[in-house]
Amino acid sequence: MSMAELPKTRRQAAVLNGAMVLCGAYMTTLGPFSARLGLELSLTNAQTGLLLSLSFLGNVLLTLVCSLIADRVGKTQLVAIGLSGFFAALAALAFMRAFAPVAALILLCGGFSGVIQSSASALMADIHPENPTAAVNQTQVSFAVGATFSPVLISLCISYLPYWRGYFVVLAGFMLACCVLALTSGLPRKCSLSSPPMKGFWKLFKTPGFLVACLLAFLYAGGEVGAWSWMASFLQNTRGWGVLASGALVTLFWFSMTVGRYFCGLLLKRFSLRKLLLLMCVLSAAVTALAMAVNSTAAALCVVVGMGLGYSSQFPLILSWGSMQTNVSSGMVFPLILLSGNLGPAVLPALMGLFGDWFGLGVVMWVPTAAFLSVGLLFSVFLRWGRRAEL
Repeated sequence: MSMAELPKTRRQAAVLNGAMVLCGAYMTTLGPFSARLGLELSLTNAQTGLLLSLSFLGNVLLTLVCSLIADRVGKTQLVAIGLSGFFAALAALAFMRAFAPVAALILLCGGFSGVIQSSASALMADIHPENPTAAVNQTQVSFAVGATFSPVLISLCISYLPYWRGYFVVLAGFMLACCVLALTSGLPRKCSLSSPPMKGFWKLFKTPGFLVACLLAFLYAGGEVGAWSWMASFLQNTRGWGVLASGALVTLFWFSMTVGRYFCGLLLKRFSLRKLLLLMCVLSAAVTALAMAVNSTAAALCVVVGMGLGYSSQFPLILSWGSMQTNVSSGMVFPLILLSGNLGPAVLPALMGLFGDWFGLGVVMWVPTAAFLSVGLLFSVFLRWGRRAEL
């Protein structure tokens, strides 16, 4: 069936999911790309680490801007702006050979990725009002699909192709094609030029449910990135895993995430969001704590699969639940919760490093374990408090 033959909503959802696939594909190229670039340009460890930080910084900054202008510009228009900007930055990144321009382009790529993710998630919820939670979860399934295949592809390109940066040219081409489809698929272009830029912004920060959702997103994302980074470092430093093996490890993790998110979408038809989120919090905490007992590669791989399954749909469930706590425009709510999620990886992994210095590497996984348990505990306490407040 061609795109023209698909029902309108399915066609729109396909375009938005395609954009999320591309965002996921780019995100998991950063690790192998930064390592290879460090060798080619003789970068210091600080410069290589800065490249990854700049991507998060760009994501935070443009996601914040996106939350403030979504109603005035329109979410579909923001998706198109994000895709076209991403196309230009990625295409340029394929040809840059100096640290400064590469750093600037990675900052822009991270920012445009944040614009796409927040706007596409909000649009998916808007065009599926009958079941926004499942729709938001679907965008995260798509993101995970892109994140699954990309590490192996970029690792193969780096290992075997003389011009391995051509991978970015191909990715940029798909970005441009997706931008054209977004503008021609009939996605809603509603905007309000008369709407004050800060309308609803301060109202959100007086909404307890929204604030709790932001805190949950912060804790979950920080725990996920921290725990995953520790496992990846463990296998690379103690098992001598190379570029291809490390790429395969990332693929295994994201494949498990994809499977988990897909089955969570099916389970949402039978179980409540509350039950699924609490179950995943407990599973994530148990698997993360178990990682501290890993003493072989086989055991580590089992833990990686468990992490992927346990972590899978926590973030989309938090995102969807947070959007239900207020009647403020989804164009503002989704970016701010995503922004909170992006701040978590800037704090909790650093805290894990401090714990490692103070108490030894054997206890660092207690930080993400506590983060996942805190997500479940705070969520449960707030729901009970909310029910009592209604009585």
